[in-house]
Formats: sequence, structure tokens, C-alpha cells
Amino acid sequence: MTKKQIIIIHILFWVVFIIRSSMYFNYDNLQFELTFWGEAAEKKVFRFYTFVFAGLSMVVFYLNYFYVIPTFIGSKKFGRILFGVLLIFAIFIGLRYFVEEYLLNVLYGFTNYNPILPTSFYIFDNLYFASLSIIPSITIWFIVHFVQSQKEKTEVIALKTEAEINFLKSQVNPHFIFNTMNNIYYLVYQKSDLALPAIEKLSQLMRYVTYDSQEKTVALSAEIAYIESYIELECMRIEGQKHIVFNKDVEQPLTQIPPLLLLPFVENAFKHGKVTDVNQPYILSIVQKKNTLVFESTNAVNTYQKDQQKGIGVANIEKRLALYFPNRHQITIQQTESTYFCKLTIEL
Repeated sequence: MTKKQIIIIHILFWVVFIIRSSMYFNYDNLQFELTFWGEAAEKKVFRFYTFVFAGLSMVVFYLNYFYVIPTFIGSKKFGRILFGVLLIFAIFIGLRYFVEEYLLNVLYGFTNYNPILPTSFYIFDNLYFASLSIIPSITIWFIVHFVQSQKEKTEVIALKTEAEINFLKSQVNPHFIFNTMNNIYYLVYQKSDLALPAIEKLSQLMRYVTYDSQEKTVALSAEIAYIESYIELECMRIEGQKHIVFNKDVEQPLTQIPPLLLLPFVENAFKHGKVTDVNQPYILSIVQKKNTLVFESTNAVNTYQKDQQKGIGVANIEKRLALYFPNRHQITIQQTESTYFCKLTIEL
């Protein structure tokens, strides 16, 4: 709740309060009038008491709002709460008695209440009048602070989620660099003519990783272009004929998705699979229709040169999906001795 909204709530309350407290019942014509005009206005004493009562109510309202509630009622301890409530009621009754029954009597020679009434009547009668400002001040204070506390909790959760996402993204980048540098090292070691083009391709990819991946979202077309460049880079180090099928069916290329969301599956296909089997090509599919994105990856498992080092890619992506798309994604992984299949469906 903004400061402006809080001020508006207070203003609306006092407008209603003053109008309500200035109403006077005219027994001559048997109807309610305001002390500011009409026949009631001619009786200046009514206007005087209206202003005195409104002023005292404001003093007690904000004394309660800014001091008593935070100090006593907000403590969540019954004894302090009870003391705070009794204290603010006693303050109102004491102030009103001092102003209307003592000060006005000294200055002008009249009082609000009939002097013959017992003190107990005055106290109990003013418990009602005190509640007209004290109960609303408590209510408004708790509403404002409840809304603000909920907003703060939401902001804390958002900051925590963002921190977790940034941490997971920071894992993706070194993971990608580690794998790619190994590939380029292999090309350099083999004195391949593809080493320099691979370095150039890596520099292009690093620009994406360094700059675009720092954004919360990127266009789906940019992510696809990044995957295509990554595949080209991987193919430079692999000897023999590559058999890769990349199907793309995208209705809205500018659809926004988190950066580096799909890459770990492609990395795993090259790291743990093989793409040189003509009978079992690496098939990659990205389909985006309306608000649904479907990613599928099928590759042959490399049983001879399987990388034994445990990767972080899939575990990382599952955590990121839970943060980005809670209850709006489904991931299916099926693995046999010869085939690895993955399907990811996201409701954008």
C-alpha cells in the first residue's frame, strides 16, 4: 500500500467522522441537521463541541496509531495489549474531561455534561465516544500493516526466487564454457583447420551468454539461433558424417522465454550420446503454438565413450522450471540402453 493510498484512507475516514459527529437532532422539526448550518448552526455551542470533540478524537487517534498500537498492541502479549487499550481509553476520557468539564468551566462558565451526573456515568458514556476514534485507528493500522507485510513477504520471495535463478544461471555458463573449451582443446590438439572457426563461433556464443543471458527473458528465435550455433560448434569436433534433424515450427518467434532454458538437453545429447549413426539420428524438435512450447530431443546413447562425470544440466533445468513455471510445465525423460528421449511442455 502506497503512502498516497494511506493518506486517502485517513482523509475519507475523517470526512465521514466529522460529518457523523456534527449531526444534531432538531426536536422542533424532528429531523437531523448538521451543526454547520440550519437552525442548529445558530446554537454556536453545538458547533463548539463538535470542533472540540473532533480535535480530541484526532489527537487520540494518532497517539494511538503512532505510539500505543506499535508499542503495546503490536507486542502480541496479552498483558501489554490490555494495558495499551486501557491506556488509550483513559487518555481520551481524561483529555475530554479536562477540556470540556474543567477548562471550559474556568474560561466560559459552562460544561458539556450536567455537573450533578456521577463520575461513573461520565466514564461509561465516554467509553462509547472514545471507541469512535480508537477502534477505527486500530482497524486502519492493522489493515495498512497487514497489506504492507504481505507486500514485503512477496518482495522477499521474489528476491529469493531471483537470487536462486541467477545462481542456477551462473551454473549454466561455466558448465557451457567448460564443455566448449574441451571441444576446442581437442581440435587444437588434432591440429584441425576447424580450430580457428571454432574459436570464432565460441566468441559469438559467449556474447549471447555474457549479455543476452543476463536478461530475464529472451526471444524464442534468439534461443533457437543459439542452439543452432552450439550444434555447429559441436559438429566441428566430431569426426565422420553427422546425422542431425532439427525441426522448428514456431508461430511467434518473439515469444519470450528464460535464456539458456533448453540448452542443457542439447548439451547432454552431445556429451552422452552420438550423432553419427545414420540409422538413429539425433532428432531435435521445437514447436510453439499459441501459449504452448514443446521441446523434444531423441538421441542414441554412446555406450562406448560415455562421459562418466556427472553433469548439472538436467538437474539445473528442473530447478529453473520449478521457479519460472510452477505448475505450468511437464518434463518426461525416458532412457533405454540405446536411446535417450526427453520431452518438455511449457504453458507460457
